[in-house]
Amino acid sequence: MRCRQVKSLLQRAATPVGVMYGAYCASAFGLPALFLSVGLLICAVSGAAALFHWRSAAQKRRAAAAKE
Repeated sequence: MRCRQVKSLLQRAATPVGVMYGAYCASAFGLPALFLSVGLLICAVSGAAALFHWRSAAQKRRAAAAKE
């Protein structure tokens, strides 16, 4: 599968989960808590992806330096 197709599949699979979470959180805790939790989730996932990318790039730089 192509990367674009995989992204589309993941988006379509995660949409019902997000709708259920949003409906539950909004009804149980209110809209401010919903927006705060979604914002924190986005920051956590983005931070983890950035950390993974940084570590991967550092390993590639070390491997390239060891070959020289």
